[in-house]
Amino acid sequence: VPTSSVQNTLQGRLPGFFAQQRSGQPGRDASDFYIRGISSLNPDGNRPLIIVDDIEFTYEQLSQINVNEIENISILKDAATTAVYGIKGANGVLVVQTRRGAVGPPKVNLRVETGIQNPSRTPKFANAYETAVLRNEALSNDGLPPDLTPTDLTLFQNGSDPYGHPDINWYEKIFKPKLARIPIKEAGRVSYIGESSSISVLVKPSYNAHANNDTARKVTHLRRLVICLRPTVPAYRA
Repeated sequence: VPTSSVQNTLQGRLPGFFAQQRSGQPGRDASDFYIRGISSLNPDGNRPLIIVDDIEFTYEQLSQINVNEIENISILKDAATTAVYGIKGANGVLVVQTRRGAVGPPKVNLRVETGIQNPSRTPKFANAYETAVLRNEALSNDGLPPDLTPTDLTLFQNGSDPYGHPDINWYEKIFKPKLARIPIKEAGRVSYIGESSSISVLVKPSYNAHANNDTARKVTHLRRLVICLRPTVPAYRA
């Protein structure tokens, strides 16, 4: 899945799963999500319980999980299925099960990804002359005299008075040129699944890098290296 966050991956994929992404900064772009809607003014009071491999996780810890390590995800929201979690399951429960080593010959998988993110369209704003004309028109519709004279409109239109009648596209001034603000994403994953006698092992190092240049004259980076070692030892009766 071409995303670095579990929450963003689940958007639009599970019924009853409401997600809201509050930031696009790398490392902080994971969505806040709710299962039973929003019923409290306290944001923490609406958060569901997150269980990963029978361990309680927070939003931040869930966003650190590599989405390719997940084997199964379930959402519990009715009273019968959440009763075992007590009061903590009042806002619903997200149950995540990660991958384990499998019985069989050893397997090695390698996956490398790279990509870019760019807006399909950027907002087009009215220039200073168009804004001035619309302002005079709005005042005229309200029965008020216009604020700007024909001379003001001419100066806005021809740009001969850049200080008294400026025409500045602040979107282009604040943000970097289009080619310089393309966010770049890179990811590499290697997994080894093997079995030795009665012990199965999953070894999965992963690397994610995300550079986001789409902020005002600022570049933010995220580099994350995660090494997962997950042995599975069956229990025997003495």
